[in-house]
Amino acid sequence: MRLQMHWSKPGNTVRTTQANIENLMDAREAFDLLCQFLNFNTGEDDLRRLVGSLTPQDWQELLQAGRQHGVLPLLHHCFRDLKEASPLPEPALESLRSAYLNATGRNMVMLHHAGSILQAFKQHGLDVIPLKGLYLAEAVYPAIGLRTFSDLDLLVRRSDLDAALHALQETGYRLTTWYDPADPNQDIKHLPPLEKEGWPLVELHWSILEEDAPFPVDVEGIWQRAVPARVAGADVLAMDKLDLILHLAIHNTYQHKLRGGLRSLYDIALILHQNPDQINWPGLIERASGWKMERVLWLTLCLLRSLLGTEIPQAVMQQLEPQLPDLGVLEEAQRQMVLLDSEAPLTPDLAALSQTSGLVSRLKLVWSRIFLPRRVLARIYNVNPASPRILWCYARRFGELFKAYSGSALRLAHRDQVILAGANLELESMRLKEWMAGG
Repeated sequence: MRLQMHWSKPGNTVRTTQANIENLMDAREAFDLLCQFLNFNTGEDDLRRLVGSLTPQDWQELLQAGRQHGVLPLLHHCFRDLKEASPLPEPALESLRSAYLNATGRNMVMLHHAGSILQAFKQHGLDVIPLKGLYLAEAVYPAIGLRTFSDLDLLVRRSDLDAALHALQETGYRLTTWYDPADPNQDIKHLPPLEKEGWPLVELHWSILEEDAPFPVDVEGIWQRAVPARVAGADVLAMDKLDLILHLAIHNTYQHKLRGGLRSLYDIALILHQNPDQINWPGLIERASGWKMERVLWLTLCLLRSLLGTEIPQAVMQQLEPQLPDLGVLEEAQRQMVLLDSEAPLTPDLAALSQTSGLVSRLKLVWSRIFLPRRVLARIYNVNPASPRILWCYARRFGELFKAYSGSALRLAHRDQVILAGANLELESMRLKEWMAGG
């Protein structure tokens, strides 16, 4: 596999060391093995052969990859019927059992709290659509312990936002940082996280994508097409299947640049795998076109086919395929998933710094990251942007950025190969995102 894709901009190639190649090979083998176990086309006999062929080192790497991708409970589910016919090593079995039981216990607590919150919304006459893990764990996955999630994402109508916030505050929740409802807030899609001691964080959405993003998501259409559902013992609404697929695709593939790993990809695979005859493919393509996210959906479906064996009609792929398809895009997307946690982590700004030449250009980049718009800084430090204290926040931000990133910046200046590899990975991720947006 090539580490530098041919669609990258000239002059941005980072020299690949032998250690980087070995790192990629080891990560790729574990990733491929993980995909084989989760692949919908892997039969029971195939599972037995795979299990029987693994060495203790293979198990260690498989469990590590499963942990990174958030799918250990799913692996436990895959092996549940094979324990007698093809016994798993006891340490591996215990790790998987523990992951599944912990996820089940945690999700039961999460759903209990979610039920109380959803009932509070109902008492205030508010419609709500549970998003992502909260909905998927109970409504899509066959057992609630198979899909982990860490907070509660809830979508309400923008006109109901103040009332929904009030309902949460009545239950004891409070905003974690500054928020001004009078601000356009086009660069965010939900209120600052709300917290309550002993309860999960809540993110109260009015949209599934920032309004300044390059995709005109039809939020009003989502509400019009929403269907009745029951989550955490409460009557709620849920996205229709096509909106759900598009939301998960744009959230994982574009917004989070595939950092959700196989867990987020499996969400979509499972939806498509259940009752595949009920998928309205022409409607999905039409809706994706309306949201201008054909490239996002095409790339997501390519990954589903190649990694998890999801059956996608060829005619669908042909209709979505970009006019000038570049197989390097798919290859790079897979590499981003393989190296999920394998490279030195770098922020997009540090990655950009590695490609910026000239002192003036570098100073401009650093300056732009320190002197953020006041409303953005206000959210970071929970300070009213009109307060004189906001000026002190700029000095505080400089100190925090220097402490957090000066070491990495120095390593970049000395052309450290590990940090450069991390920068290269982040730069490719940024270009992949630009490509999905039509750039």
